[in-house]
Amino acid sequence: MNIKKCLTKENVKKHLTKRNIIVFIILIVVILLIVYLAFNTAIFKTKGNIQDDLVSMQEEISSIKTINNNSDKQNIVDNSIYSNDVGVSNETLYIKENASNKIKDSIEGTDIGHENTIKSENGMIVLEPYQNTEAIEYKILSHTKEEIEMQIFDYNNLCREIYVAGSVTDKGQVENGENEIIPTIVAPNQTYTLINSTFGGVNTVFFFDGEMKYISSTEEKTFKTPENCKYIKIITENPEISDGYEVQYNLVLGEKESFVFGTEFTQLNFNVNSENNNYLPFTSSKSVIYIDGAEIELKYVAK
Repeated sequence: MNIKKCLTKENVKKHLTKRNIIVFIILIVVILLIVYLAFNTAIFKTKGNIQDDLVSMQEEISSIKTINNNSDKQNIVDNSIYSNDVGVSNETLYIKENASNKIKDSIEGTDIGHENTIKSENGMIVLEPYQNTEAIEYKILSHTKEEIEMQIFDYNNLCREIYVAGSVTDKGQVENGENEIIPTIVAPNQTYTLINSTFGGVNTVFFFDGEMKYISSTEEKTFKTPENCKYIKIITENPEISDGYEVQYNLVLGEKESFVFGTEFTQLNFNVNSENNNYLPFTSSKSVIYIDGAEIELKYVAK
């Protein structure tokens, strides 16, 4: 073939039409787009490829143990092609609720968490978070107080109270507030079961409203809180223990008792008019959160 002949002005002009130029530009744009998508998104990746990427990210995040390392962990997420689909809470990578189904499905069989949203009801939330993570976000839906208090308990025991045997000689002391018993927060219209660490005697549960006004009491092991109940106090009468003995309690939701007398506990206070940092740690695999003075919506990491 005569190359010079093919490159004559006439042949170049013949093929360099407006239509061909447009087709050529479109072709270049498509090629560049495919290259961009291949290197900057997960569109062309298989679920197995995505899983390998995410597991590698989790391992890299877990390896960072230095003090004040949150920014380093977040940089791993921010600099990945999955930056819009994943987040990091403490040392745990999680998949966001708005991530694609392809990415959500890719974490099956791994220890990578996923984002959940839950709302409080009657000032209480029961949830199963990824242990040792923090709340992603919480926002106030309504409030009756300016100063809000949150208390987080391990699901296996919702009571920190320790009663000193003999410190109350008359139940009227509790009803009238003439005692030093620290009240335990509860939710209204909820069924609870209570046992004490002596496994004997009689427990009396005193119900109080949000202003610590006495409502009623019960000696039942399993009981339902009144509709206006916010706090309880507990005493134990057991002739087999001496005065000064410290009685611990196990309080759980429902009708089946637990035998855990310690509990993981965190308390958080904030003002509704100030910007909070959403710090809310979860040290247990199942938790109960009480919110005093507000109803909230919470985003957290679940397995």
